[in-house]
Amino acid sequence: MGLDVLCDGRRAFINCTRDVLLNDHVTLLPSEQTIVEVLESVEADGLVLAACQRLREAGYLIALDDFVANDPR
Repeated sequence: MGLDVLCDGRRAFINCTRDVLLNDHVTLLPSEQTIVEVLESVEADGLVLAACQRLREAGYLIALDDFVANDPR
């Protein structure tokens, strides 16, 4: 059973910790069916930003989990 069945053809929001981002674990999922959701506990340092850039270049959409106005991320 793949994401297409689990998500009824829609994209899946996948919560990502710092470790998941830095180790590119989310790339095991297809970019056309996955939205990388960066958890609010992940600090936006240079390594995290570089990981997000790699994911964007690979075709993933990036979302911020629990975003609020004036969020420093």
